Amino acid sequence: MEGDCSIDKMTVLHEGPFVDLSFIKNAASIPNMSNLEGMGDVMTIGFLSVIMHDARVRSAVVIVQAETTLCRFEDPRMLSGLIGEWTRLSSENRNRCFFLITANDRQQLLEAAERLPIPELRASISHGFDPRRGQSLFQIRGPEILEMNRLILAVKQQTDLDVDMDQLEKLSTWMAEEGINAREWIGRLQGVRRLDLDALRSQGWISAFRDRHSSAQQQLEALIGLEEIKERILEMTAWLSLKQHKKESLDHHPTMHMVFTGNPGTGKTSVARLLGEILHEIGFLRRGHLVEARGSDLVADYVGGTAIKTNQVIDSALDGILFIDEAYVLSEKDRGGYGQEAIDSLLVRLENDRQRLVVIIAGYPSRIEKFLSTNPGLRRRFPKDNRFHFPDFSPLELYQILTRMCREKGLAFPVEVEDSLKEITRHLIRHKDLSFGNAGEIRNLVESIDRRRAFRISRMQLALDAPVILDDLPDDYRKKKTAEVSELKSIIQELDQLVGLREVKSYLKTLAHTISYERLRQQRDPQYQSSSLLTHMAFLGNPGTGKTSVARLIGRIYHSLGLLRKGHCIEVSRVDLVAEFVGQTATKTQEKILEALDGILFIDEAYSLARGSDSDYGQEAIDTLVKMMEDYRERLVVIVAGYPERMMQFMSSNPGLSSRFDQPIVFQDFSIPELQEILCRKAATEGYLLSKDVVASAGRVLEDLKRREATHFGNARAVVQLFNQMKSALATRVIRSKNEHAQEPTDEEMITIVRQDVPGIPLSPPAYPHLSRQAIEASGNLGNQAKKEIYRLK
Repeated sequence: MEGDCSIDKMTVLHEGPFVDLSFIKNAASIPNMSNLEGMGDVMTIGFLSVIMHDARVRSAVVIVQAETTLCRFEDPRMLSGLIGEWTRLSSENRNRCFFLITANDRQQLLEAAERLPIPELRASISHGFDPRRGQSLFQIRGPEILEMNRLILAVKQQTDLDVDMDQLEKLSTWMAEEGINAREWIGRLQGVRRLDLDALRSQGWISAFRDRHSSAQQQLEALIGLEEIKERILEMTAWLSLKQHKKESLDHHPTMHMVFTGNPGTGKTSVARLLGEILHEIGFLRRGHLVEARGSDLVADYVGGTAIKTNQVIDSALDGILFIDEAYVLSEKDRGGYGQEAIDSLLVRLENDRQRLVVIIAGYPSRIEKFLSTNPGLRRRFPKDNRFHFPDFSPLELYQILTRMCREKGLAFPVEVEDSLKEITRHLIRHKDLSFGNAGEIRNLVESIDRRRAFRISRMQLALDAPVILDDLPDDYRKKKTAEVSELKSIIQELDQLVGLREVKSYLKTLAHTISYERLRQQRDPQYQSSSLLTHMAFLGNPGTGKTSVARLIGRIYHSLGLLRKGHCIEVSRVDLVAEFVGQTATKTQEKILEALDGILFIDEAYSLARGSDSDYGQEAIDTLVKMMEDYRERLVVIVAGYPERMMQFMSSNPGLSSRFDQPIVFQDFSIPELQEILCRKAATEGYLLSKDVVASAGRVLEDLKRREATHFGNARAVVQLFNQMKSALATRVIRSKNEHAQEPTDEEMITIVRQDVPGIPLSPPAYPHLSRQAIEASGNLGNQAKKEIYRLK
């Protein structure tokens, strides 16, 4: 190759002998070579050497299939010596020797070179030819467009091939771009009766086309979902087609490199393949084939190897599309710097080969965005208009994908199975996480159904077209619905056991009924699309009124109904979200929100985020929260809580925040009887007995405390604190009595709290109503004596 003759770059011969046959001499001008027949290897190479050394007549020696011919020579030493001399001939000698080696790529060429018995030839192929000595490396491709045109017409004249002459130019172009040799094309054409574009597709001769029966645009439009993606792709290709038709200057060649973001199984690879076919059909890409690679495929584990590996992958995709999945691994620090080498090589080729190459990088949105920000050149070469986000499929779309896959496998199913499959797709969506595979999950499900059905048919000797039955569905999916109903019922019972909170209980039951209704309606009408069933909430109430406990129950309710995959509750306050320095608050808030994904984020005293100081970073936390509430509206429930007045002020001062929350839920302070009931339940749970007057005395203490602390009264927390003080007083009294009287206390004395154990009793005890039967039954397993004591309190 002239200039640079390294193995990494080869001159491609673009014109061949079919273009112009006039250079072939008449037979009369060729010397009689009949005397060479029967000549042995040694005599032949000697004769060729004479020709190569004779500088009076310009001659060419062509050794066909050199990788085989040279290796089978009778005297390798003599062969090596003579050909070695040819490499050292004077530059004034214009004779040339051509070694034709069959190899599909560089790697095959290097492997063939290792077997050659001529050291000079091996070294030249492996390390590069010397252009000063007229040494070059050429890649001979298949027939080019003009050659292919002549080839088609030649076969047409020799056979009965019917060629659509109106499509001849496009036929020649498409066939030439495949890089297949002339002999194979002739064999193919001799095997068909008609040649047109439909024939090329139906025969599977064009590598860009996978579907032999429909165009790429038809296949794109037939994809399930992705309406916005399809519209933008067709808009882009219409624009390119117009530019191609107008034959605008290549100086204004548009940048077509793209970014596809989305979860696995959302159709990114399928759209990339069809895009290649469409760009091929309109003439923008010569081949339009798709080369798939992962970011890790471009990186080697030694210095200099990554650039070679990256360029090899890019070369294989020239005239088509290079689809790089998870390209962001190239910017990871644990790549030892080799990832950056791949990025640098990619940047050069993105610009230099933009007329022959479309590169699509794909992966998760946040990681792709971070990857693009690592290098300004990357962001510039992947313009914003060329970025496409592939959303997760809806339950209806997943069901349509499922039925299409079943139809392709010949799987039929009755109505009862259809209903179960619809419920399964809804279940998959409700319980999806970051690794959810979308169409990939459906493919796994269909294959599982197909295997179970096949086993049933084989075991029971049924007809091969036997329909799918419920027993063919995976066990895990068939058991989900019953488990969900049972879990919800248990949670509602647990909710009913809470003391007080009448309005809150009513709200939560209504919420559960609404969600159940919406799901039932979706089952009846798959076309019905309800709004998001996840509701952000604001809890208004003083400390200890049950806000945190209810938040945890809400997470479990949403989980049992399939709306939150985990249903866990992450409890945070200002200190967990706000940092001390500029720029750190957003990151800190994001980490907590991501931790709460698929569950509840409970922010206590949320108004502390908005203190109003210019140097305060709480507003940054609020801004981050509002954005991520929108981004993850199907995977997150945010509950803000705090004192009623301050919460109302906080919500009214942030319209963007308040509009995202449902009506506030007010948690009333517990009444004194309710606080007494909480105390009795606490004592029963921990195995303590309360004497007759203990509950009444504790009630007077709590009432006095509530009057003195007002809005700062701790409600249930105050009960817990009081009970802990009572237990400490009991322990002190029992141990002191034991030490003073040298007598072991009885079992009943060990667990019985008396009036003197209650601290700070007011002098004027008010009258209290009786405790509820729930408080009595909560004593459950404390034994007969304990039950008697509690009944005495009644």
